[in-house]
Amino acid sequence: MNKFINYSLRIILFLFIVYFGYQIYTGPRGVKDWLKARKERVKVSLQYDTVLLEKNRLQEELLAFKNDPRFLEGEVRKNLKKGKKGEVFYIFQDEKLAFADDKHIKK
Repeated sequence: MNKFINYSLRIILFLFIVYFGYQIYTGPRGVKDWLKARKERVKVSLQYDTVLLEKNRLQEELLAFKNDPRFLEGEVRKNLKKGKKGEVFYIFQDEKLAFADDKHIKK
């Protein structure tokens, strides 16, 4: 009878260990959620860095618009396709992919 009790206690201990191990891994604050949160934190950090670089670029561009009239003139010429009298603009088309063989062709 002593062997049976000893064996039963070992099985119960094993089941508790398995149960708590499962809860540690999949529970509401378990390892699985921690790994998921860590992955999400890295993703958000990369997005933040990208937005911060864009913000700095836009601030520099704003300062250039305020302080440099040549920069403003260049942007107006580029975006509105406006020029001075006698200037000629050349507009080039981009290459497009063909449908059949996905090679670059000129349209």
